[in-house]
Parts: sequence; structure tokens; C-alpha cells
Amino acid sequence: MKRFATFVLAALAAILLGQGPRAQGVDFYARSVNPTQATASAELRGCVGCGPGLILGGVFSVDVTVPATAVEIVDSVQPGANVIVTFGRISSPTRFYGDADSGESSQILNTTTYLRVTLPSGVRLVGPLLRDPTKQFVVDLDNGTGIFFSVFELKSKSGDAFFRKVASINATQVPQFDIVAGSPQAPGAVLATIDLRTSGRKPVQFDAATVNAVCLGNAFARLTAQPSVVSTIQTTSDSKRFVVGSTDGSADNAIGFFDLQPGNAIAGTVRTAAFPSTVLAVNVLEGGTNVSYGQTLPIGNGEFLLPPVVQLTPSLRQSFDQNNVIVELVTAAGTFSAPIVDSVAPLILDVGTPGLNGVVPFAEFTAEPLIAYGYGLAVSDADPGAAAIPFLGFELHDPPQSLAGFGLDDIVFVKLLVTLPLAVLDGNGGALWQQTLPNDTTFTGLPLFAQVAVLSGLDGLSMSTLSATTVGPN
Repeated sequence: MKRFATFVLAALAAILLGQGPRAQGVDFYARSVNPTQATASAELRGCVGCGPGLILGGVFSVDVTVPATAVEIVDSVQPGANVIVTFGRISSPTRFYGDADSGESSQILNTTTYLRVTLPSGVRLVGPLLRDPTKQFVVDLDNGTGIFFSVFELKSKSGDAFFRKVASINATQVPQFDIVAGSPQAPGAVLATIDLRTSGRKPVQFDAATVNAVCLGNAFARLTAQPSVVSTIQTTSDSKRFVVGSTDGSADNAIGFFDLQPGNAIAGTVRTAAFPSTVLAVNVLEGGTNVSYGQTLPIGNGEFLLPPVVQLTPSLRQSFDQNNVIVELVTAAGTFSAPIVDSVAPLILDVGTPGLNGVVPFAEFTAEPLIAYGYGLAVSDADPGAAAIPFLGFELHDPPQSLAGFGLDDIVFVKLLVTLPLAVLDGNGGALWQQTLPNDTTFTGLPLFAQVAVLSGLDGLSMSTLSATTVGPN
């Protein structure tokens, strides 16, 4: 409790008051239709058991193509079905939010449940809740003068593709690329064209044919402007974290991260200043073979850099994806080691309200927060030039707090702990906030929730999507 209070006081002073492993959780998707109401449909997206931070057990959003009078999760398709979750409306008669406690979440996880939407006419749209597993893929395109690299996550039922990482080497701009059926030797139809210059951080919608081709390995990528430049679309696990030393709350440890880089290499840093013995060298080795991932370089203050020099062999790449990598600290007192672990992508729930541009601002933690380093929070797709203030907290309001009493149609989901400094959004309606975190493993697994309030909208305010994460490594 003392450590927690110290952290909160430090955060209040530094941030301006008024940023066990996290469970992967189970993502769900549902599409509800009725043959007699061909123009009406509803889509549910959400997550159950998404870690200790989501104390309500599960969170869901539903978008309906027409106004609805009731949105529920029920236990059967029969008219007399038992209601498990009742949804509330978000700012319009077509957007809804719901949350589930631990008992309701268990029922959703372990039985067949359904999304039921009732229209003003009495017609009901019904469809089953389906698990929506996520796979991660990497595209690495090299045209001889520059390398373009992108990592995306694809949800196999909803078709939502999140392009979370875009990088390049010697490339003058972020290019367009096509996802093409078949192989470079026998190309088929163009399934999708990805233009990350205009898509922002919101998901790109893939149709069923594209999802199937990508997930089954029956597709490849090529530059739109240079069709001869191609890449596999390879499954990956691109971002890793680790802690060497104490994990009982004290700070006598080394913390670091490695990320997959353009050109099929990894890079990252290790911070060892807090380690009880002076670290003379850091080795990054494949488990079982001790093959090196490259030589780390001391860069001062006990920090070591692993540059992206060694191109990964298939074996080294597979071991990186499967966490079969050992980080060794060499000291005069001996060698200390620990394995790498996956970094978990933040949860995004589309529960915000639109700005004057008609789009809900998209906010997310840019990566899993890391002790001894910190975190970033980004917003995009908001009204350019507007002022924005991030709200952060360790809990969600139950129920969410409506601002209708102030004449606003917005809803606040984050129970406020701190705000980050006000920022004026750039010409694309975006901004990035960054904050540091202490080197203290007490905070690993700590939940963080964020929404960004944008001072622009039909009522003068718009609220972003909700982003949830936990502090790593763990």
C-alpha cells in the first residue's frame, strides 16, 4: 500500500492532476440478422476475461444499422430466453455498450449465448456469440533501396485487421501494398489494398475471403506501385519483454525489451543500472543452442543496446516467436538469466462519441507499458486542431458515467486517477503522450485504462475509444 501511495503521489506531481501475466482473454464477435428485415443487422465486439484490470469480467460494444429499442446477450434463440447482459445506449439509438460480471462472463465463456437486438417494429435480430481468435502477421517488403515493414493483428471472425506497427528503412514514404491471393509464382486476385497513410490506427475490415487466404497461408503481399516487390505474409510474435533478477517488488533487477525489425532482425535495450552487481556484458541467446542474436553494446548508465544487425535464420526466428530466447547478464559475481515473454497488445473497445468529422476518436496505448521505461498513449482520427486531454485510471466506472446531466451525449468509462497534459491535435487529428514508469515489479500486472476527451463535437465534446492494458513485463 505504501508503494502504491508513493506511485500515485509521484504521478499526481509529474502528470498534472485536473499513464501473474495479463490474461489474453477471449475476444468475441457476433452478427445478428433477421431474414424478414434485410436492411438491418447488428455487430458485437468484445472481450471476456481480459485480465485483472477488467474487474467487470467482460466488456462489449454493439453497432446496429438501424435504431434499436433493446440489445441483450441471451442464453437461447427462443422468445423466452433468459437475459444475461442488458446493454445501454451510447450517444445514439444505434450504438450500445454492455459489461458482464464474473458469473455472466463464465456463462458466456462456457455455454452458447446469443446477441439479441429488438427493433421498434418488434422484429428481433439474433446471432450466436463466436470466439474471435487473433493471429499476428508480418509483411517485410524490400525494393532494393528501402525496406517497408508492417505488423498487423487479424481477428478471424470479425475480419478486423489492426496495423499496429509500421516501419521503414531508407523509404521516402509509407507505401501502399496489396494482399494478393495465391503465391508470387501463381498470383490470383487482389484481395485488399492497404494504405496506411489514410487508415489511421482504426482497424481495416477484411472480408471472409481475405481472412481465409491470410490465415491459411494462401496470400502474399506486394507493393502496389512495384508489383515485382513481394513478401510473404508470415505469422509472428513481434514484441517481447523480460525482467532479470528480483520480481518481489524491489527494484534490484534488469528490465528490457526486444522488437522485430525491418529486414528480419531484432533490436532492443536492456537497462541494468538497478541490478545489484555491475553488469559487464549482456548475451541474447537461443535456448538450447546458445546461438547469439547479436552482440549488445554498452551505451552508458548501465544500458545495453542490441542493434538490428543479425538477420534471423528460420531457427532463430522461430525461437524468438516461441519465447525460446534467454537473456544473460554477466557480472563478476556470476551469470544471471531469464527468458523473454510476449508483450500483449492493448484492448480497444469502440465506445466513444464522434467529433465534428463524424468519426469516433481512436485512442490506444501504443504498446504494453513497461516498468523502468513507461508507456505511450496515442489518439488519431479526431478533429484537427482541437484540444485533447487523456483520462487515465486503474478502474472502470460501474455503471459508466453519463454526461447527460451537463447537456452532453458523452459517456465516461474510466474512473479518473490522473489526466495527462492538454495537447492541441495535429493536422490529422492526432497526438501522442509519453510518460515514464518506475522500475518496481510491484506494478507489473497493474491495469491501466484510458480515454481521451476531445474538446470538439456536436455538443462541444467527443470521447475516444476505451483502451485497456496492464503494466509489464510479467
